[in-house]
Amino acid sequence: HREYEGLEHIKSTVSDAPKPWLKILFAQEAEETNFLRSEMEQTPFREKYQIVKSHQYYFEIFHKDGNKGAALRKLAEIAQIPLENMIAIGDNDNDAQMLEVAGISAAVGNATTRAKKAAKMIVNDNCHSAVADLIFHRLKI
Repeated sequence: HREYEGLEHIKSTVSDAPKPWLKILFAQEAEETNFLRSEMEQTPFREKYQIVKSHQYYFEIFHKDGNKGAALRKLAEIAQIPLENMIAIGDNDNDAQMLEVAGISAAVGNATTRAKKAAKMIVNDNCHSAVADLIFHRLKI
């Protein structure tokens, strides 16, 4: 991920992270991600921050109000579009709040269980035209 994004590698503890920070992304092997996430959920961070798996190899820590659902609410407010007219599509746990908030929401076929439960419908997987499936087949636009 670091190479893909062109990011500098900084090895440190969570408490060493420069402040203010918006999000911390942990990327490592899936077993390590699951272990670290479960450990972090036992810390005081849980009270103020969300700890969300965003990929098999990633989990993120961010402020409780800094999720995609809150962002969609703000976008709807700025654009003056009712939430029931907002459309969202997602595939992972970090999309769940956005999928719950949107009036029309879909999880891709290969989404996590949490994303699928949050969505109002399931569409093709992300390798088989999920967005087209949502637009042309489900919404019949």
